[in-house]
Amino acid sequence: MPDDSGSLEYLIPVQYDPAAHTLTILHPNISLRPGDRVIWACEGVPDGWAPWIQFKPDGGAQPGFLGPFSSLGQIEGGIWGRCSESTEGLPATWTYRICIQKGLGLDWQANTAVICSEQATILVHSREQTATQTFHVQMASEGTLAITPPGVSVHSGQTVEWIFDDLPADTRLWRPRVDFGRYTGTGAVPNLLLGPFTCLLYEPQKVTGLGNSGVTGTYFFQVSLISLETGAVSWISSGDPAIDNQGPVWDPVSGGPVG
Repeated sequence: MPDDSGSLEYLIPVQYDPAAHTLTILHPNISLRPGDRVIWACEGVPDGWAPWIQFKPDGGAQPGFLGPFSSLGQIEGGIWGRCSESTEGLPATWTYRICIQKGLGLDWQANTAVICSEQATILVHSREQTATQTFHVQMASEGTLAITPPGVSVHSGQTVEWIFDDLPADTRLWRPRVDFGRYTGTGAVPNLLLGPFTCLLYEPQKVTGLGNSGVTGTYFFQVSLISLETGAVSWISSGDPAIDNQGPVWDPVSGGPVG
């Protein structure tokens, strides 16, 4: 999600499989800019285990346990890192893996174990953020919403925002929604709920799609307004608006290819 400085914050799920005893990073190739933040959220970590991140000693321009980050936070069920503000030596790539560990650093009388994911990569670059694509949402008639333009094309690295320009009288009574329900293409979409994105950010009169799944094709969606009082869909878009995901240029978070 963006902040006032222009930096972005991203969530990378990491899944633990208790049957196979494996960790899987769902988006193993990420690209960041200086100042961006990343949270690796480890799902299903057993009690008594702590997450950590390991950087390959020869896998980056500046070897060290922090990799490209100025600091690392170890939190319950995850790792938090803020990318260094320095642009010296960029672009540069680091190789890393996420681990969960138990008893590490204790004496020989303590049970010790470590489980690590397959290696993944972080590309840090200083290129400008790609221009945002914008949909405008307005009331068309009783119960319906109109969207302009009817469609946009995006490359990975671009964000898409839906601006709700015209809402019923009291905006505090309504919650905006964007729902993807259909995909046409040849790829395997990891989560159709998010369409071509890895994150949907909600604000009072705005929804922003961040990150790119790397799966090219056309994603059809509807926007709606949800009543906070009843939970019912009170306003919904007409037509068949869509986003054409045209593939990678560079991608700030998702597993889409870089190049």
